[in-house]
Amino acid sequence: MRIILAGFDGTGKTLTSRSLRYLLSKLYGINPNIMWVKSSHGIAYIVEYIFRHSRSCTTYVINPHGIRVYRTNRNCYRRLGSLWLILEFLGLLYVIFESLINRFSHKVVIFERSFIDTVVSITYKLGNIMWYYNSFLGRMLHKWINDYGVGYLLDSSVNDIISRRHDIEYTTEEIIYLRAIYRVLARIYNYRIMENKGSDLKNLLKIINYIVVVECKDKL
Repeated sequence: MRIILAGFDGTGKTLTSRSLRYLLSKLYGINPNIMWVKSSHGIAYIVEYIFRHSRSCTTYVINPHGIRVYRTNRNCYRRLGSLWLILEFLGLLYVIFESLINRFSHKVVIFERSFIDTVVSITYKLGNIMWYYNSFLGRMLHKWINDYGVGYLLDSSVNDIISRRHDIEYTTEEIIYLRAIYRVLARIYNYRIMENKGSDLKNLLKIINYIVVVECKDKL
């Protein structure tokens, strides 16, 4: 079984994945693996590291807290175009390989981030949602997302996302745009959208309890 958690940074994926592993161990005697699928990996990460340390590829934004946050200029990704997608694909191969091993060994795996997060990340970098429909990597990700297990989008309001991270590297407009992409993809792939509101942990614990008691009980 594969439990897949997706969502914007600060929506509770890390806490949820670790809590799920603890509860599954206590209730069912299962010790699931936790995998983290994030763009960028491998060669793509090295290229991104070079970008971040290059003056021509470094820029900054004033985030919603009024803090100047430095980040990679997206034009550097766009100049690479299809080459960047190839680098992203090569970087994901080890994740795909490891997930296949877990699949055939019938292990329970919790994906703290999912391929949906990768789609959103690349869309942000390239500034074009159509890459997903027009590229080989996009079509492969579409197939992998369809083939994987029970998916949950941990969603929070824009204000909650902003309040949880003072060093967030996006503007308010970018958060609204990326959150909308998450919600559209969640509906396309039948992910259950779980609202994580405010800073009260009780709401997140209800989500975790629902996943373990209701969703997992008949599948483990």
